[in-house]
Amino acid sequence: MSAWLARVAAARRVVLDTNALIYFLDRTEPYFPLVAGVFGLAEDGAIEIVVPTLAETELLVGLIRADDPHAQARLGLLLDHFPGVTVAPLDRAAAQAAARLRADFGLSTPDALLVGTASAAGCGAVIGNDQLCAMRVVEPAYLYLSDYVSTEEQGA
Repeated sequence: MSAWLARVAAARRVVLDTNALIYFLDRTEPYFPLVAGVFGLAEDGAIEIVVPTLAETELLVGLIRADDPHAQARLGLLLDHFPGVTVAPLDRAAAQAAARLRADFGLSTPDALLVGTASAAGCGAVIGNDQLCAMRVVEPAYLYLSDYVSTEEQGA
């Protein structure tokens, strides 16, 4: 786990993909310990977590469909009050970065918006579990959770 936390800390500012947020909120194994470590770094002031408004939208859709007001409130508390977490709006700089990513790397619009937000917000890494993004995104670095799960399991 220490190699993972060192890699995340080196980025200083990270965007969490929607899947990483789901893993944290739902305590999904085997990814929960990795993402919980990211939140621990933010709570300690070592990093800043940036959540794109796109990720908030994607999370809320499922919670609204499930008619789960308690989970909606819990998400609101996380995004509004957790230390070191900020929600980044989709602004023109993020949209322009997303357009370039979509044109250059063929990312889907949602993935391009996520990474474009990371670029516009000055993030050193995106944390998620999207294999296509992991293969195509170079800057900022895409930290593919599945790679770190296998690494951590081998070290255990």
